[in-house]
Amino acid sequence: MLAPKDVLLEGRVVLVTGAAVGLGEVIALAFARFGADVAIRDRDAENLADTAKAVRAAGRRSVTGTTLHVDGGNLAAAGWRRGPDGGLEA
Repeated sequence: MLAPKDVLLEGRVVLVTGAAVGLGEVIALAFARFGADVAIRDRDAENLADTAKAVRAAGRRSVTGTTLHVDGGNLAAAGWRRGPDGGLEA
C-alpha cells in the first residue's frame, strides 16, 4: 500500500502546458501540492500569472512563459538546470 510520503515529488521539476486555466491549471497545482517545482506555459499570460501565484502559495517555485519553447536562459535565471539524464533539476 502506498503511503503519502511514497508519492511526494520533492526535488522534481515538471513542465505543464496549458496551465493558465482548466485542467492544466489543476494539474500544475496538484504537482506543486505534491512537492514539485513547476515550469508552466500558456498563451494566456494573465491567467498564467495567477497559476504561478498559486504554485508559489503552495510553497513551490515556478517559472512561466507564453510559448512552448523552454528557454535554457529562463530556466537558469530561475535556478534550474538540466540534469545528467536530460531532465530538469531545481
